Amino acid sequence: MKKSLKLFLILLMCFTALILVSCEDSITVAGADGNGAGGTNDDGNGYDIDLGIFVVDISQYTDWNYMVVGRDGSSIFINVDEDSGTPTRLFIKADRNYDIGFTILLKENGLPNKMIAQNYILYFGNFRGYQFDMAIICPNNTIEYFFDIQTHTNWDAYNEISIQERFIILGRLRRTLNIVSHVVGISTCVVTPFFPPAAGKCATYVARQVGNIVAPQVFDRFTVESGNAFMDIFACAAGGWTSPVDCLKAISSTASVLSNLDFNLVVQRTVEINEAIRRIDGDGLTVIPPDLLEDLLRLGIEINHGNNPPCIEGTFFVSPQVLVRSNFTDSSSPGHLFADMELTFSNQNNARMTVDVDFIYHSILADGTGANSFITGSGNNFSVFSDTSGTTRGGFPFRSVEIYSGKISPSGIMNFQRVLIITMEAPDTIRRGQGRLFRDEDGFSERISTVHVQSLNLVQRKMVASSETLLPSVYSE
Repeated sequence: MKKSLKLFLILLMCFTALILVSCEDSITVAGADGNGAGGTNDDGNGYDIDLGIFVVDISQYTDWNYMVVGRDGSSIFINVDEDSGTPTRLFIKADRNYDIGFTILLKENGLPNKMIAQNYILYFGNFRGYQFDMAIICPNNTIEYFFDIQTHTNWDAYNEISIQERFIILGRLRRTLNIVSHVVGISTCVVTPFFPPAAGKCATYVARQVGNIVAPQVFDRFTVESGNAFMDIFACAAGGWTSPVDCLKAISSTASVLSNLDFNLVVQRTVEINEAIRRIDGDGLTVIPPDLLEDLLRLGIEINHGNNPPCIEGTFFVSPQVLVRSNFTDSSSPGHLFADMELTFSNQNNARMTVDVDFIYHSILADGTGANSFITGSGNNFSVFSDTSGTTRGGFPFRSVEIYSGKISPSGIMNFQRVLIITMEAPDTIRRGQGRLFRDEDGFSERISTVHVQSLNLVQRKMVASSETLLPSVYSE
């Protein structure tokens, strides 16, 4: 049973790797005629019975949990979240003789998240129906988008089954293998035309054969039996290695170094990746530091996701602005009245999911600006995410994230909500991770002008420069 569960896990992990197999190889490597026939010793079903594939647990000796090896020397190294059993990272090496490969990072549901190859980053998202979307982040930081990519797999049906259910309900193994075959079709028809660097020998043999893994080919650990096969496949003796373990450590160490370089590139391209996520998935929460996301969500603001937001340009009057809740304790209880606000959205760009935000608080000398904030939504519902840098009354810098949500109409915003959370505190602000949720108490924020709020009021009222921001809601009261 343990071996079967492990096999099932590995098959699911390899399924996500298959999405990135190149078009050329996945068609031709199976045989001379491109349909799987004509190999050196074909079994009649398009597979060479003289070749094989096996899986081994290498966690005892390496940083990786598993390795899938093809008799041609192609391999997949696999990392797994051991608490959940979910695969997290793959490194695919097509040729044993060259240090060339690519890394795939996986989503929690087992679908591909990002692929890193030759300094390009591919982001995969919005899996729905029989389609998904893809962004390619190029080495020069430009981003190319590809929408409504057609597949033969129903992703809605796939996502109905949780990762845990896939591990436990072994009777559904055949269904997963069917999905694997569909994903091979995706990779042969879709990825390479959009991403030429994926062309070439991208672990094609190991990808083609992974659906044929059977229990005797799964090794619980790196033993004499699997070690001898490993030595033979990777020609360890020719490389000067006399011990299978030493050879394994050297090869897996190379995979780790190359994959870590890919991962570092992802960290360096966070801005571009987040833009791709907003554009493809309509998710503006990328502006929230991950460790503060739960704190913000506990405040309870209604967030409207989507990559087709309505036009919200204009100036709106938020009054009366009342506190709904805070995630900390101070003298401001729910129902506390905060200053009225004039709020402008301008320069909306749905191609980049950006919008500019400016505001003025009445009754106090306070204003602010949030150029290049982000907008998500669909229909008439929207949310705006603004990463704000400011200066407090005491002259200290701070940072906060504000989110504005509502439903736009010709005459104003219905059900306006606003949340604020501190991401970099100052001595005279509330602490990092503390925040407040507000709403327009009468449920409607009137459209008062199509003119930019700063042009309307800022100069005549001689307020502070818009490079400074004084937000009354960031202070403890």
